[in-house]
Amino acid sequence: MNKEQFLSELSRRLDGLNGNDLYRTLEYYAEMIDDRVEDGMSEEAAVAALGDLEAIAREIMQDAPARESAKREESDEADEPERQVFTGELRRIHLDSMDADFVVRGAELPEGTCCVVEKAQDMRWRMEDGALTVSDSENDGGHIRFDTDSGKGRGSFRFSADSEGGMRGLLNRIFSMHTVQGQPVTVLVPEHVRCEMEIHSKSGDVHLENFALDGSVRADSFSGDLSAAHVSATGVLAMKSMSGDVELSECRALRLTLKSTSGDIQLRSVESETGTSAASVSGDVTVQGANLVDELTCQTASGDVRLCGANAERISTSSSSGDVVVQNTLSRTDMELCSVSGDVTVSDSEAQGALKARSTSGDVRLRGAAGASLSLESRSGDIGGTLRGPESLYDFRCHSRSGDVHAPDSRGERPVEARTSGGDIRLKVE
Repeated sequence: MNKEQFLSELSRRLDGLNGNDLYRTLEYYAEMIDDRVEDGMSEEAAVAALGDLEAIAREIMQDAPARESAKREESDEADEPERQVFTGELRRIHLDSMDADFVVRGAELPEGTCCVVEKAQDMRWRMEDGALTVSDSENDGGHIRFDTDSGKGRGSFRFSADSEGGMRGLLNRIFSMHTVQGQPVTVLVPEHVRCEMEIHSKSGDVHLENFALDGSVRADSFSGDLSAAHVSATGVLAMKSMSGDVELSECRALRLTLKSTSGDIQLRSVESETGTSAASVSGDVTVQGANLVDELTCQTASGDVRLCGANAERISTSSSSGDVVVQNTLSRTDMELCSVSGDVTVSDSEAQGALKARSTSGDVRLRGAAGASLSLESRSGDIGGTLRGPESLYDFRCHSRSGDVHAPDSRGERPVEARTSGGDIRLKVE
């Protein structure tokens, strides 16, 4: 077993240990291994010399309650407040942590109050000369910072999100895979606030709710979930997670940008003025209710794309191996729906420009679809279903190399081109 494997397995066995203690433990054993390697041992031999992994983990967990008790006694002696109130004009909020969950919530605050920070477990407060410091240890690392007209505050968390090389980068990677999420840090802001927000958490969740922001908000997490409800922004609302889910509900912004590598993306009752994009590599993308001035773009490699009740200037969706399903949706210009191996289904939806539905090996299915023109294509799947009438409106041009073709013999002003190599074509107008 090499060093990285040992640290990863140890981290997994210490599930439940608080963030600071876990990181310090991993750092301690990493240094022990490095010292022995410097003395001439191989990594594997240095790891073996530490002893049995199960015994090491058991001893650490047995000592954990005593450490936690000492921390609680120290915290009680400090007699710190549970929340801190700040006055002045709030210009910027920057939250940054390894494992803390963040909640930013709009609230009715007393006159002159710009924000309130509710203390999370094991964190300490200090205010000096208008500078706010929030820390959970004496070590530097990630930070929570507020910029106000009375100065800047910056507090330290234990972990650095900036050091990705060497031993610190290795520990950060292992920690982000196995650590449990910390207690939430809650920031209360006015229901109408003018500032910029930037929020980062390596493994924690981020939730925003109930405020109107004159500015932009950007939030990201490596493995945590990101969500916002009843939030509006005059600028960009951007959220990105590697393995967590991203969810917006009743949100409005100049532009919405949502990304996840392996998590799902869900939008409910959203509005934007200059475009909305949702992209996941292996998760599903779902839109339920969207009123968009500009384009809606949804992409996923192996998940499904589902649109219901969307209204946008232009709609573009794609999936490599998932299905694309569109219901009760209107595109004021073109609508382009693509899947490589999944099915494409269009129900009770219309493109006032061109409607293009394409699948390489899946079927293309229509149920009450309409468009100024329709282009339907599948290499090996079937094409079938119904269009909204009357029949005389359409000009059907259908071709299948080896399958059957059944379509009306009408010659209207709206062209319908349907092509498949190995499937059947069955279209009608209702």
